[in-house]
Formats: sequence, structure tokens, C-alpha cells
Amino acid sequence: MADSWNNRHDVGGIIAGQKTIAIAINATVCPIQSPMSEGWESQKMWYSRKHGIHCLKYKVAVRIIDGQIVWVNGSVPGSMHDSLLCTLGGIEDGLLENEGVLGDSAYRSAARPWAIASFKTPRGGELTPEQRNFNKYVGRHRVIVERVFSRMKEFAILTHPFRAENYQLHELAFQAIVKLHNYNIVRFP
Repeated sequence: MADSWNNRHDVGGIIAGQKTIAIAINATVCPIQSPMSEGWESQKMWYSRKHGIHCLKYKVAVRIIDGQIVWVNGSVPGSMHDSLLCTLGGIEDGLLENEGVLGDSAYRSAARPWAIASFKTPRGGELTPEQRNFNKYVGRHRVIVERVFSRMKEFAILTHPFRAENYQLHELAFQAIVKLHNYNIVRFP
């Protein structure tokens, strides 16, 4: 995957303001069986309130031009917020000076100047027409990540509860599916 990361600009990118965008980032969850041997205190770190399941979470960066996966971070417990997962992954360390990453609104923060994210509608307010247009622009290019997840989740291990207690086995399976996906994209775009 290091070659894909280093070659992420070879196929082009889009321009957003002063930044060149070559990749989009998002998280996906993979269900796991509820840890039975532990009490709720230990179980709750694996529980995602957003999804209502015990799960592992992976952060994935995809080249927006062709759908190649160039970076993966995870697995982490399902209770971890997407923006924290991205911070822990260190994706910003590998970015060029004027490079940005498309993400969802969880990444909009002064602490993440590299993130190009859609605007959230303020409580009781509306977005300006410019903000709505920007959100459409970001969404149009971010959809590639959702398509990648859809292709990857044809493998049952990513959609059915994983029953083994050794989550490193799930990580190995996830990495293998990433490699199969990248091979498949090259062979059958």
C-alpha cells in the first residue's frame, strides 16, 4: 500500500481553494460478537452508539480518481469517534504542504487544516447557497469511498459479526480484502 500512497498524485486530483485533493477519507464499521467473557465496563468500548452494535472501526483513504485504497488505519474499538481515529492514524504526516483530504463534517476543525469537509447546518439555521454548493461538490467527490466500502463488503467477514476474540485476525482479513480490492480495481475498473 506504500506504493499507492506515494503514487496518489500520479493520476491527478481536484482543486479545492488553495489545496490539491487526491484522496477522500471515511470510516467503516465491521460488526463483532458482543464480548461475552467481560462485564459491561469492558464491553462498552467496543459498542458504537451511532450504529447500535459492537464493532471494529477502520479509517480508509481512497484515491478519488480511480478508487485505489492508499491508506488504512484500524482496527480500533467501535466507540472511538471518527475524527479521533483520524488524528491517531497520522495521515497528516504524509501529506504534502498544499495537499488536502476530503472528509465528512467530523473533520471540520481548526486543528485539521488539511481536511476539506462539508458544512454542518447550524442548529435552527440554514446553510448559505455557497455552502450548499460546496457541500454538493465535496459529496460528489467523496462518494467514491462509499463505493469502495460497498465493493469490500461483498466479503461476509466485513458484514457479519466476527466471532473470534483475536481481533488481529479480522485486521489481517481486512488488509487482505484491501489488497484484493486494489488488484480488482486495476483489472476490472
